Amino acid sequence: MLQIYVARVTPSALVSLDVDRDKVGEGANGAVYVKDDKAYKLYHPHVLGTGLITRLQDFLAKRVNLQVGVVKPENLLLGSDGRVVGIDMRFLGRDYHPMFKLREPEFVNRYDITPLKVARIFRAGLPVLSSVHSQRMCVGDHNDKNTFFKLAGSVFEIIDVDSFAFDAYGSQGQEFYLDPGLYGKDLSLPVFVPGNDWYSNAVMLYWSLLLEHPYGGVHRRVRDLLMRAQQRITLLDQEVIYPSQSTRPPSVLNADMRQMFDMFFKQGWRGPIEESILDRYISDLEFGRMQVEPPKRRVANVSGGYQATDLVVTRGVIVYTAVYDQTIYVVAHEQRKVVLYIRPETGNVRRIELFPVQNGARYGLMMGTNQKNEETLYLVVNPEYTLDIRFYAVDQNGATRVNFERELQTQPFMGSRMAIFRVSRNFLYIMVGSVLTAVSIKRGQLASYSLRALRENQTWFTVPETSVSPRAFGYYRYEGDHVFWIVTEDGYRETNIPFLAIDENLIDSSARFGKQTIMLLRKTERGGQESIYLDIIGLDGRVITGGPPVRVSGHIYNEIHGRAYAEVNDSTLGLMGVVLHPTNEGVKQEVPAKNTISDFPGSEAFVGPGQSLRMYRDGILVISGHEVTLLT
Repeated sequence: MLQIYVARVTPSALVSLDVDRDKVGEGANGAVYVKDDKAYKLYHPHVLGTGLITRLQDFLAKRVNLQVGVVKPENLLLGSDGRVVGIDMRFLGRDYHPMFKLREPEFVNRYDITPLKVARIFRAGLPVLSSVHSQRMCVGDHNDKNTFFKLAGSVFEIIDVDSFAFDAYGSQGQEFYLDPGLYGKDLSLPVFVPGNDWYSNAVMLYWSLLLEHPYGGVHRRVRDLLMRAQQRITLLDQEVIYPSQSTRPPSVLNADMRQMFDMFFKQGWRGPIEESILDRYISDLEFGRMQVEPPKRRVANVSGGYQATDLVVTRGVIVYTAVYDQTIYVVAHEQRKVVLYIRPETGNVRRIELFPVQNGARYGLMMGTNQKNEETLYLVVNPEYTLDIRFYAVDQNGATRVNFERELQTQPFMGSRMAIFRVSRNFLYIMVGSVLTAVSIKRGQLASYSLRALRENQTWFTVPETSVSPRAFGYYRYEGDHVFWIVTEDGYRETNIPFLAIDENLIDSSARFGKQTIMLLRKTERGGQESIYLDIIGLDGRVITGGPPVRVSGHIYNEIHGRAYAEVNDSTLGLMGVVLHPTNEGVKQEVPAKNTISDFPGSEAFVGPGQSLRMYRDGILVISGHEVTLLT
């Protein structure tokens, strides 16, 4: 239990924080805890000796008058020895999301994120950013991880105010959002001006609308995104290949928006985003005055020697997919209804309407047996912003809510602030307090299996789609580090994955099980630069293949989800992991054991970023927003 004192608060300034239950976030600078709807940021010891305390004291002494949309420090926090250890501030509830969610495919589909919703959120942010500048300050490190939104009411919030640039203090910079005019400069000095913030804000808005960075796409000559930014080679330039599988064509922008973005990214203009431009854009979207092209469908079923066959085509958006015993299950949202598609290996697709859409709900599918010992398909539902787990028995007539003898709840993983659960063919995996637990359904009853005590609220994990016995792989956060572990029928093991550097922050993780190995992708940030680690791990916890991190800005992919994974036997190297990535240039095959990345020429006609790949029979399943396609 941590005990801290809030300066200038009377009569009682003592606050006790639980290191697991109260922790909601952790970064390179410190950890954030929540108690009684107040957030407490405690800095890591190595940060406190860098002049930070003086900076905080100077900021608080200014008594700045900022808009409601800025989560500013309120008081200094003191340790038991009277030294400053952190700050307190207003807490953003679970219905707030970091801005990068607006371009995350799963979130976009689940919440039906449209350009109109994006525009309204950023319109709400214009006076917020202006209020910062009116106080002779700059955000400086303005990016999609310290800018939050709430869909209800289109609310825009900026956090990490302790890194704002003011007076003689500089800031930091995240490479994808940093104004190219600041490349190579010492950002700790007072080099930031309001125009730098408006550039960062324009990048966020552009990326959220088109789902691509303004200097993204495919350029055969200049492949590094930061070099393109310096040369002002934009996504909409003629020599840049626009993603063929994009669900957001350039026509989602009206003429005013295109001109504004052209001024920012092509001409180098650095002024504020005009409210009137966003107002007209919102009006055009609301009243249908724009002719937005529908997402491009592929023009042929054969390209580069590949055959594409649609297996499931929905009338809405796909929010969940599973493959059990070669049968494909797809949960979709269609006209405010939840619909299940079932595509067996042979035979016709079945479409079953289930119930009205529950906004923000997350889903899973598992098999069990009912009271008659008949195999039954169960839909698992986690309602939005809750820890509840609900079950629906599915048959050809629809879905029926099943009330078992006890209600199930899981714990949140505070890294994402959402309930943590996973579903495989035979098991539901949840956290019961600090214990990882597998749940099966037998004869209409829940059967629970305690697998391992881990860390309450600080545990992330994934599971194989199919396994006879419970299996899981993940990590728990403890004292700034991430301890990776594996649970199989042979017990619990911790891996030998090295810890990150003390100033390196884990942003995201993704993992896929093979029969004998696990593929782990991690995205990290250090000093404003994002990197990706790829490791192949044996079920004994030993890292089989693990190379150095690869810088994202010059890499062939910048996201880590939706990868297909397979194991192959090489005559020289033995068992190897093979990873298939969906990229702007089609499928890329990576073999970590050989340190090679190869192309699937012609696959770009069918595959792009934002899609998900799976191995299936003798081909690859390509899962997009609307359909599931087999590529052979």
